[in-house]
Amino acid sequence: MFCYEYRCDVCDYSGFASWGSPGYYVFSDGERMPVVTQPVWCNTCSTITQAEQIPPVTSLTGRIQQLHSRALSDEELQFIAYLNESLEEHIQSCINTCNLMIARFKDRHIPNRCIECGGHDFMGLETDEGVMPDAFPHQKCTGMIRQRSNGHGSPSDYFLLDPQGNRIHTT
Repeated sequence: MFCYEYRCDVCDYSGFASWGSPGYYVFSDGERMPVVTQPVWCNTCSTITQAEQIPPVTSLTGRIQQLHSRALSDEELQFIAYLNESLEEHIQSCINTCNLMIARFKDRHIPNRCIECGGHDFMGLETDEGVMPDAFPHQKCTGMIRQRSNGHGSPSDYFLLDPQGNRIHTT
C-alpha cells in the first residue's frame, strides 16, 4: 500500500496517511467483504486516519446503468486492457460487485464513518484526481501539515467492522 508521512511545521504533530487499509465488514451470515477506505483528517481523533468510502446506492445503480450501456471512459478501457480482461468479464464483475454492495448496504442510513472513532466529522485528504495534498491546515494550531515523504508499506494488523461501520474488537 502507498503511504505518506506528514508533519506540522509549527507543533510536534506527525502522522501517516495510506490508501487501502486492510479491513473487512463482517455480516450476520458470516460473510466478509473488504472495506474500501480513504485517508482523512478526523476532527474528533485530531489525526490523520481512515474513513469508510461506501458509495451511495444511487451511485451504484448509476454505475450499473453505465456498465449496461457500455459507456466506459478511455481510461477505464485502457485499464481493462492492462488487466488483460475481456470487456464482458470486466463489466460483469463490476455489475456483480455493485449488486453485492447494494444488497449488503441498502438498509444503512448513516454516513461513512472514521475507522478509529466511528465519527462522521472528517475531511477527505485526496483531491478530485485522487492525489494526496502536499499540505493542509492543521486544525489544532496555526501551522500547516506538510507531506514529508512517501513510499510503500504494509500494516501489521487488520480491522473488522459490522455493516453499520462499528468497530468489532477481537481479543
